[in-house]
Amino acid sequence: MFHKKKQTTVLLLISAAIAAMSGCASSPARPAQPEAVSGTRYQAYRWGKPVEKYTKADYDFLLSFQTEGYGKLPVEEFNHKVLNWEDEEEYHKTEDILARVSATLSEEDENADFILVTLGNTWNECEKKHFNTCEREKAPWHSSQALYETYGDVFGDKVLLTGAYADFSFDYNLDTDQKLTVRERDDLLDSIGNKLEEYMMKQQAGALKEEEKMEKTLSSHLTELLKSLDGGITWGGNADLDYYWDTPYDFRQDNGSEATDVSSEDSFSYTKKQYNLVMERFKPQNYEQMSVSEYNRTIYNAFIDDTGDEEGTGYAYEMVMASLSENDKNWTYLHDTVQRALDEYHTRMTEVYTGEKTDFCCTGDIYVPLIEDVYGDKVEVGSVDGQYEFTYRITDAAKLTVQEREEFINKVNQKVKELAEKEAGKGTLDEAGFKKLLESAGEEASTQYIEFTGCSLGYFEVYR
Repeated sequence: MFHKKKQTTVLLLISAAIAAMSGCASSPARPAQPEAVSGTRYQAYRWGKPVEKYTKADYDFLLSFQTEGYGKLPVEEFNHKVLNWEDEEEYHKTEDILARVSATLSEEDENADFILVTLGNTWNECEKKHFNTCEREKAPWHSSQALYETYGDVFGDKVLLTGAYADFSFDYNLDTDQKLTVRERDDLLDSIGNKLEEYMMKQQAGALKEEEKMEKTLSSHLTELLKSLDGGITWGGNADLDYYWDTPYDFRQDNGSEATDVSSEDSFSYTKKQYNLVMERFKPQNYEQMSVSEYNRTIYNAFIDDTGDEEGTGYAYEMVMASLSENDKNWTYLHDTVQRALDEYHTRMTEVYTGEKTDFCCTGDIYVPLIEDVYGDKVEVGSVDGQYEFTYRITDAAKLTVQEREEFINKVNQKVKELAEKEAGKGTLDEAGFKKLLESAGEEASTQYIEFTGCSLGYFEVYR
């Protein structure tokens, strides 16, 4: 069956090196082994010259073979109707149409399965019959991909966490005496990929990461599957498999961090156009009343959907963050609220990826001057200086609003400052005492949908 590999991946084609299109005298050798296939089980050819976009006439012509009950037709009969290998002119005319449609048809097309899989299999088989007088290998080749992916939910986004992919191909022989039908042929060829996927799903994650070992294991299993082929198709004796492991999460995390890693020392200057673009993409209307789940997705995907060039959102964001004045009315919003959304998204992704509970984190600073009476004057004789970190968990991101989250953060910071000032005035504040104050502030600020979970001190000093 035709199926997708991943939602964010653009459809790729299996390429084959074709020397010429002018007939048997210059027919090609066996197509090269496939490149990485992304999302489909089909074989399509890309010629040495760019393939044009198919026309409606091309599309309708191929669909004319999708007659009622075509799947029950014998393969030989169906193949001859589609590509008459005995008629040179007709064969290449149809082949050109197949090339255009296969190379440019959307994987979302309702007839993609018929065109890319069924007609793709037919094309492979007829190619061997048409060129068999000068082809070095007469058996058609089938190319496909087996995959096993894991997904997780990050604030409502379905994100790809890991992917195991095996691109494989093999040659096969059709037993025309058994009157194999088109549907039976397609199902038999597709069953190899299905069984490989079932085998991959049974493997431990640690084993799937070992690309070299897993490639050997899957190659061996592919051979076993091919040897067991029967029912009208037998293995031709040749096969190839390439395996790779992918963790897009690592890329996305790095990409997100890179997009926001801006040094305050950079002497860049943003344009008004860039500033307006940043505010348009990163400050949704009425964002305060948006759920944290929706808001965090919006901010994160603004980076993911970026064009990546100097006209894009990411570049504009970097320029603005590098030189925005602290007096700007949006400075706090961009540095705190937007950054918090990105941090929470990445933290949630880490939790989903590792399976380990990971709370969100916020940092703060404390500075309390120590004031004493010196002959009636209020004199600063020292200070309490420190840096702290506290963690929190959002129990329902779909119900908690951005405003409520910001209020929680601000309440913790404001309350601990008030408590610290009060205790410092008594001259009894120390590191252990401050931590208790922070815990008290966090517990008081907690609500039904967001709760304080812990804290630690980066440093804490009392100067006199």
